[in-house]
Amino acid sequence: MATNRLAQEVMDHALAHYNEGGWDVICEAWDLEQIKAACVRYDRHTGRKIYLRALSGVLWDSILLDCVSTYADRQADAINSAF
Repeated sequence: MATNRLAQEVMDHALAHYNEGGWDVICEAWDLEQIKAACVRYDRHTGRKIYLRALSGVLWDSILLDCVSTYADRQADAINSAF
């Protein structure tokens, strides 16, 4: 599992990018323990869980990044369907 320091770096990044994509959901609905648990990726060939140790890895390829992307898509759909 990720460290507390990495989880805090992710939260700081989410706060700095609050209005971009789905980062606002991370700020509002996730705690540091949930962030730590999502700072992983799965090897596409073996399915093995890989624990990420740096913010750059989390922002490049992680379960958390997949969640942020999904939240951003849902927000865009909601905005587009309002009209």
